[in-house]
Amino acid sequence: MTQTSGRFFDELGKLLTDAVGAADGVRQEVESVMRGQAERVLNELDVVQREEFEAVKAMAQKAREENETLKARIAVLESVAVSCARTPSTRAERIRMAFIEASYDHFTNPVDMVEQIATIRDWTFERSTPDELSMTVAGSWCDYHVSLNWREDLEALHLACAFDFRATNARLPEVYRLLASINEQLWLGHFDLWRQDGMLLYRNGLLLAGAKTHVGQCEGLLTAALEACERYYQSFQFVLWAGKSAEEALAATMLETRGTA
Repeated sequence: MTQTSGRFFDELGKLLTDAVGAADGVRQEVESVMRGQAERVLNELDVVQREEFEAVKAMAQKAREENETLKARIAVLESVAVSCARTPSTRAERIRMAFIEASYDHFTNPVDMVEQIATIRDWTFERSTPDELSMTVAGSWCDYHVSLNWREDLEALHLACAFDFRATNARLPEVYRLLASINEQLWLGHFDLWRQDGMLLYRNGLLLAGAKTHVGQCEGLLTAALEACERYYQSFQFVLWAGKSAEEALAATMLETRGTA
């Protein structure tokens, strides 16, 4: 009886094992069939796979970035087109400061001479102290804010001409590279950056050292400042707003200058 029971349970165990194996095989076959059916349905529905979706998403992001860059470049080119549409005589007058013949008095303080020049040219100015004068001069690209200070102890007149925009922190390294490249080309004065507020400006000085103030000296100081600002204004704009490198911005400005000379 015991031997018969043992054989029975062995057969029963074998049967159960075969049944489990068969069930597992059926499960795998069903999964394979279901997976194939699902893939076929998805292909018929033209559903995008994840890999393709990620690739398209990356392409869309790149297109958005390129679109923003193009917008900035278009804005710069539009400003250039508007400026170029102005009459040549007006632009030449603003750039080269073709001073008309006028009767000037001679002053000990050169700020007095500059004030008389500003009055004759109809420039807006403010005389805060006897040794300081600020004025606004219209250029081809923007209005330039010119500040002059007289130092009696040094017998020197300092000039600073500021633009109407600020350098952002993100573009500071490229702005410094552009400043260095431009200053290498200048014979008179230099461009500088005030780190406190990111203001770009041109600086120059007139050392009299006992000499009398002459209208030609003051006119020359103003002319050099405004011509330099007009010439390199676009270079700073290309670097700050169009994302160009210092070399690209300077090359574009020089090319345009040659074309309009």
